[in-house]
Amino acid sequence: MELFAKRLTWELDNDEGLTRLFFEWEETGLFEKGGREFVFVPGDTVILGWESFVQGLDKVNREELADIFAEIEYEGTAEEFLRQGMTSVRQVTIGPMIVGRKPEEIGWESVPMNDPRIIAHPDWLENLQKLAGRNSQSLEIHQTVRFERNG
Repeated sequence: MELFAKRLTWELDNDEGLTRLFFEWEETGLFEKGGREFVFVPGDTVILGWESFVQGLDKVNREELADIFAEIEYEGTAEEFLRQGMTSVRQVTIGPMIVGRKPEEIGWESVPMNDPRIIAHPDWLENLQKLAGRNSQSLEIHQTVRFERNG
């Protein structure tokens, strides 16, 4: 076990519209098992969720989202789009836990293009044809299927 540390605390000052970041040092443990690293997180009472942008999007991000929305034929605002996938703001107590130190993808399974689960969704294949005309290496339909270019 190795001791290391850093605990970040975010605080949103709603009166002034500022986001502040505070650093606290706290020792915790780093564990290894099967070549994977885990860290002990002591837990705390925190605020989770998303309500709206503090300052909004800059021009580059607005333009990029406009292009994406045009592709998927979405007519709402960026905030409406994001709010659909976010939970409301709330205060929760998260208990202590041991978590993986590095992000890992789980649940993806490599399958051939003629797999019945792919063939059953012609809309996926339509999206894949759109990918063929772009310079992208992969296409992911949120948490459902991901196509990757070989070569």
